[in-house]
Amino acid sequence: MSAVRPTPSPAHPQVGRGAAEGEETDMSSGPTMTIHFRQLTRPDEARWRLIPAEAAAETVEGSCAVCPHPADAHDEIGVRFCAATAAGKFERGCVCPTR
Repeated sequence: MSAVRPTPSPAHPQVGRGAAEGEETDMSSGPTMTIHFRQLTRPDEARWRLIPAEAAAETVEGSCAVCPHPADAHDEIGVRFCAATAAGKFERGCVCPTR
């Protein structure tokens, strides 16, 4: 007994792969995939360390306002990281290399 392959009706064109040359393909009726995006939220206000402008102005010349390392010990990444941390007024770990 041979299996008879049903002919697709004009109302349901063949999808993507396997469509004969010249035959209409309709990708909108193909398989679908659901993608879930995670909602990123800001940490609680209590977890943020606010740095008042006057505190930053009181720092000793040559010291970093964010981390305990001298400003001249920062590499390029450390300079950008500490500047962004101070501008964002929040607390996060230090990325300065240990010397």
